[in-house]
Amino acid sequence: MKLYLPLLAAVALFAACSQKNGIPASGYQCYAYINGKDSILLQLQTEGKTVTGQLTYQLYEKDQNNGTLNGTWQGDTLKAEYQFMSEGTESVREVIFLKKGEELTEGFGNVEDRNGKMVFSPGTPISFDHGTVYKPVDCQ
Repeated sequence: MKLYLPLLAAVALFAACSQKNGIPASGYQCYAYINGKDSILLQLQTEGKTVTGQLTYQLYEKDQNNGTLNGTWQGDTLKAEYQFMSEGTESVREVIFLKKGEELTEGFGNVEDRNGKMVFSPGTPISFDHGTVYKPVDCQ
């Protein structure tokens, strides 16, 4: 038992330092946005800086978007491609999230179509000021 305590302390210290240095913890995290009849669920699986997951938009009186996320953490920012189905059509668009404390804020900016994928326009700012804020939730 005494051998495990230093190991556990080292793991806890590494995890705390990693979070402070902007390196996300590996594992499974879930986030949600709920406002009236609108809800968005974001499920992330992080392995190092690589992220995969699911993103589902259920916005009142709009078509549901449901798809997969593939991206990377760059410090406190998650940049990913969101491949989804909406109205029977498969689409791909770039998404970006900023981690502030335990929450994620979705960023918005000018986009353009590049080879059938909607991407943020180079050289234009991305705003997180009025973005959707996702709060951590239980992954069940």
